[in-house]
Amino acid sequence: MNRRDFLKISTVGGFSICAFPLEAFAFLPVLGRLMLAIGVGVIADNINRYLFSASDNISSEIKKINDKLDQRGFTDSITSEVHVANNIIMYSCNEKFRLNSCTPFILVSPNGRDANSIIMIEGPGMEGLAFAANILKNKGVPAHILKQILLPRELVQDTSGTFESGYIRPEIFKTNTGIVTLDYSNKSKGKGEVSVSIKSTLLKDSYYDKRDLLYYS
Repeated sequence: MNRRDFLKISTVGGFSICAFPLEAFAFLPVLGRLMLAIGVGVIADNINRYLFSASDNISSEIKKINDKLDQRGFTDSITSEVHVANNIIMYSCNEKFRLNSCTPFILVSPNGRDANSIIMIEGPGMEGLAFAANILKNKGVPAHILKQILLPRELVQDTSGTFESGYIRPEIFKTNTGIVTLDYSNKSKGKGEVSVSIKSTLLKDSYYDKRDLLYYS
């Protein structure tokens, strides 16, 4: 994609506002934009409400994940809606000052009683996923296919980093039909670049795109 076609955004606590083109989904939190593109609804207003009906094992796993998020500075999960697709639980947790967010992807067992964390993707990577989902949707890829090619199933390589620091290495995970690689680098104060590579047996060609991100620092 040509640099002049890049979509610039500003990000606060997982919320991004597109400067151009102006689309309704742009005002949603980044997880909400991804879910809208792949056709996934809301199952609970927040993770605490979801836990009311979850099994003890799933509740225990989510509490462990929230403890890890808390240690990384992501302390606000009460404001994020919860989504479930392909047996994967997803919700976001914001930093105290809402300058970044992190989304756990949690795989539920076929019997619906157990769960294990797959990956936790921070703001830059989530922005890349949401961009890719919307682009592929606009190209005519149906929602049920998008779920198969974008939602994580197995971690290949984890990473760490923030909007300000960039990623120390690419973040890589397997999906039901292939593999996704997310990378992010900080270019200057308030500006970075996220890249997304998608290989899937359901896509005729591999997908690759880079996007400029404007963020509050």
